[in-house]
Amino acid sequence: MNQKSFKKLRLAEEIKESLSKTIIEEANDESFIGITITGVKLSSDLRKAIILYTYFKGKSETINHKLNKAKGFFRSCLAKKIRTKYIPELEFIWDEYLETMFYER
Repeated sequence: MNQKSFKKLRLAEEIKESLSKTIIEEANDESFIGITITGVKLSSDLRKAIILYTYFKGKSETINHKLNKAKGFFRSCLAKKIRTKYIPELEFIWDEYLETMFYER
């Protein structure tokens, strides 16, 4: 494994852990309770992160809108917790993997 892909994997895992903690501990919106960060996909230049999530009540456009509206707050929290040259732009997307895996059987 080359160093760049290792760095990308490490950063993705750090973002996932930090965002999960931030949603639980620091986010003031009670509708965020029940959100699980399932994965992080980083662009090759590490400047953009797609955050995959699920919500215990199912897919919700309201939650997606609220998460993307609060992405500046989440990004500033990441800047305090993660040591990297650039904090990536965040985009929250519903993770359909579990849903499609369940229904395709």
